[in-house]
Amino acid sequence: MIGRIDTDTGEIIPTAGKRRKEVEQQETKQPDYKKLYEDLQKKSAAQVALIAVLQKEIKALKEKTKA
Repeated sequence: MIGRIDTDTGEIIPTAGKRRKEVEQQETKQPDYKKLYEDLQKKSAAQVALIAVLQKEIKALKEKTKA
């Protein structure tokens, strides 16, 4: 769609570009690197803890199958 028709004058009024301006403004904003870093640190710590738990489970299962 290239535009809409004005009911009073019959002219085509362009509608393209409204969303483009919003997207351009979003792209110019700098991400909050500190927050991203902290979030990734938390996620990494949770994954390390999960790995430790899973390794303990594996070890326990291996000992159980040996017995």
